[in-house]
Amino acid sequence: MLRFWVAFHVLLLLAACGGGGGSGSGGVRTTNPPATQPPSTPPTANAGLNQTALLGAEVTVYGGLSNDADGAALSYDWFFQSLPATSNASISTTGNTATFTADVTGSYQIGLIVNDGAADSATDSVEVAVVIARALLGDGTQSGMWPNYAGNLSSNKYSPLDEINKSNVQELKVAWRWRSPDNDVAGPQNAAFEATPLMIDGVLYTSTSFSQVAAIDAQTGATQWVYQSNAFSFGTPPNLGFLHRGLAYAEHSGRKYLYIATGDGRLIAINPISGVPDLDFGSLGNGVVDLLDDVPRLNASSFSLDDAHDQLGIPDLAGVRVQLGNSSPPVVCRDVLIVGSSVHDGEVLPPSPPGDVRGYNLNTGALLWTFHTVPREGEFGTATWGNESWRENGNTNVWAPMSADEELGQVYLPVSCPTNNYYGGRRPGDNLFANSIVSLDCATGARNWHFQTVHHDIWDYDLASAPNLVDITVNGTAIKALAQVSKQGFVYVLNRITGEPVWPIVETAVPGPSSIPGEVLSPTQPIPSKPPPFVRQGVVQAELLDPASADGFDVGPLFTPPTTKGLIITPGEGGGANWGGASFDPTTQTLYVTPFGPLTHLVKMEPGSEPNFFFGRPELFFGPSTASPYPGIGSSITAYDLNDGTIKWQVAGAADPSVIGNSSSLVTKSLLFYKNSSLSTLNVFDKETGDLLRSVPVGGRTIGAPMTYMLNGTQYVVVALGRGDDVTELIALTL
Repeated sequence: MLRFWVAFHVLLLLAACGGGGGSGSGGVRTTNPPATQPPSTPPTANAGLNQTALLGAEVTVYGGLSNDADGAALSYDWFFQSLPATSNASISTTGNTATFTADVTGSYQIGLIVNDGAADSATDSVEVAVVIARALLGDGTQSGMWPNYAGNLSSNKYSPLDEINKSNVQELKVAWRWRSPDNDVAGPQNAAFEATPLMIDGVLYTSTSFSQVAAIDAQTGATQWVYQSNAFSFGTPPNLGFLHRGLAYAEHSGRKYLYIATGDGRLIAINPISGVPDLDFGSLGNGVVDLLDDVPRLNASSFSLDDAHDQLGIPDLAGVRVQLGNSSPPVVCRDVLIVGSSVHDGEVLPPSPPGDVRGYNLNTGALLWTFHTVPREGEFGTATWGNESWRENGNTNVWAPMSADEELGQVYLPVSCPTNNYYGGRRPGDNLFANSIVSLDCATGARNWHFQTVHHDIWDYDLASAPNLVDITVNGTAIKALAQVSKQGFVYVLNRITGEPVWPIVETAVPGPSSIPGEVLSPTQPIPSKPPPFVRQGVVQAELLDPASADGFDVGPLFTPPTTKGLIITPGEGGGANWGGASFDPTTQTLYVTPFGPLTHLVKMEPGSEPNFFFGRPELFFGPSTASPYPGIGSSITAYDLNDGTIKWQVAGAADPSVIGNSSSLVTKSLLFYKNSSLSTLNVFDKETGDLLRSVPVGGRTIGAPMTYMLNGTQYVVVALGRGDDVTELIALTL
């Protein structure tokens, strides 16, 4: 051992002196000392944002924002710093996430230390407040959150917050900007960033135009995680292409869920804390339900997409037009996830797939029920499809958001128009349940009632927005009602329990017959006696800014049938009201309708390639220098007193009254926030008078419906910006 020790140290000495080599002169070789390695920068732990969980829940905490400045891989050490006194919880770790069961109520403090192989980080911690119960969706915006697409299941886009008010709105400014990950995706073309985020427990959750999902710190705008659905690799969504409006959220059976119905027709359940799909959801073990399963009359490309959905890989179907997908969020009612669809429409020839509405199990994704929007053999409504045309016609889908009444257990569907927007020769009859408000039992999908707003639609007057669920008092009687705004400019006010009109809706004779071969019109259409319409209806040539611009074309009142000569239609297929719908103040029973405008189209009917088939060619019909061919207001805001069905006030949506754009609003305790897709401002109005208080510059076109929330004593207003080649982003305004 001694010999080994001596020999070892001689070798060390020789190595230090350069022995074993030499300069030939036998002298000692001098060398530079080894370079000093810089000390490793300790990593930074991030245990995520504080959250609330229910008693008995499986709680997830997420450390995915932990980082190492040197890029080293991290190991994660999760532990309890403190527990409620009687808790026996134990923590289970999987990489950057940890889980535990909340066995008692109280505060759980979870610590996280990360190590980069050289050093430990400082400890970061997150608090989980465990409560017995909370009715998150039922409470809606009452607690300062925004847990549903429209704030509340009632789709009223209302919040009682008032930190931002008439006295300080001039101080409103941009607090942060969040850049959508879509901006970094090469290839697909964004149509419009129409999303409205949710806000739950200090986190914003949003979808993007490309059906990605992101979690954002609601105070700072910092990204927490991004889930990439790769929807653009499955094809281009139907109709307008890449756009998406939002998500649904639920807490059920001890878990939290985010749900997205993607543009390519998949339903995905995501853990909102970690951004990872819930693998217990769906039959493939990947958190996905295929929404194309068992849909009749799909075309060949849709069959290929259906097959791709049933595989675990990502296909290469980019650029293929998807026949059936989703652009709006599902809705949760009575522990059922209810999903509509967007079906490719326009000038299509049957056969076409129907837009059935389905209810799914929140935890497993198992199909619970299906409501056939185009009735099938033996079902109510087939008699309204002459020549058994229900067998080949489709569409009649619910592409817009939906509303729900948790107490009544009813979900309310705004149903779109049937196959071929402008020609009904291959579907004689009224065509139920097209263009109808339909009430279903949330638990079973059974139809409670329906009300059809347009019989045998040949104007593309689909119902484009969720009905507002409103509690009003008419002639001293309290009524649980709903108000459905429409493209044709009417507000249909119905008892939401029975479907009966609150004020008479009169079947009224309309122009006809049609000059198009094979087209048989409905002789009447339902016209509300109250409230009065909110936009101009029908075309009188002399009332145009340039009457000569209508020479050679047909004009007429509302519901005049299109012609081969060309019919000028007001409102055209954009509305009237579109997906932005209306907001409702439950404290004053005031409905605020924000239509696209008196958007006008010229529609020419042309014969198709087959007998008994025509198609319409719609194009916008403008004024000499404005988007509207009429003098006066473009996009307006109309405030209705729904207790008596009258207009309180009507104003232009912008300082320039001629502006026309897709619009939406948010109402708070004292203010009305208004977005218009033609503006780069968020406009703020006095909700009582309609006075424009301020146009807040936001640095981009306002596209999504605005929302608001309170966090740590500060009120935020958030809206999505950008369409086409614009930068797509969320911006938050605060005082």
